[in-house]
Amino acid sequence: GSFNLNSTSIQTPIFTPSIVGSSEIIYSVTDANGCSNSDTVSIIVNDLPNVIINSAGPFCINGTAVPMTANNMGGTFSGPGINLSNFDPSSVNAGTHTISYLYTDLNGCSNTDTENIIVNSLPNATINPIGPFCVGDASVILTAVIPGGIFSGIGISSGSFNPSIGIGTFNVYYNITDANLCSNNDSIQVYISSSYDATIALVNPFCS
Repeated sequence: GSFNLNSTSIQTPIFTPSIVGSSEIIYSVTDANGCSNSDTVSIIVNDLPNVIINSAGPFCINGTAVPMTANNMGGTFSGPGINLSNFDPSSVNAGTHTISYLYTDLNGCSNTDTENIIVNSLPNATINPIGPFCVGDASVILTAVIPGGIFSGIGISSGSFNPSIGIGTFNVYYNITDANLCSNNDSIQVYISSSYDATIALVNPFCS
């Protein structure tokens, strides 16, 4: 065990627990009369617990809270978005967040692990405005800031809006899911009014 001591020639050497196992420390003393005695003590050095956070994410920023887990449960999670061992992506900004986990075993030995969790932003689902229309106007193709989503609502077919559906205010809905499987939606109102009657009324012949 002397290899774990910073010195073997002083009365108060420092023991460094750098090697797992049992170390035997022997203390010998000789007095002024030349009489010697010694004592021996065994010091046990325990290994640190193995701590691994189970992978989580990526998440969308509007996702619900999920429980964090590790190979040895019973420790403490900490970091942005952590609440009672749950990670809530809606409570942080989009980006990468580092989560820490501290675990202490039955021997009183502690170890930590960290995990980077990615939170993705939502796609821009803004619909480009259309209208107002008159009844009977030609159909218009619906567009959004980011294409690739799905339009829905009354008067919509194959991504086009048909103003011939009647007079009134109608809702147009748009939903888009990006490559990160994050979804967002938008809606607009479209107003359709009646067409003006441009018929010329017949009149009787005139005399000059």
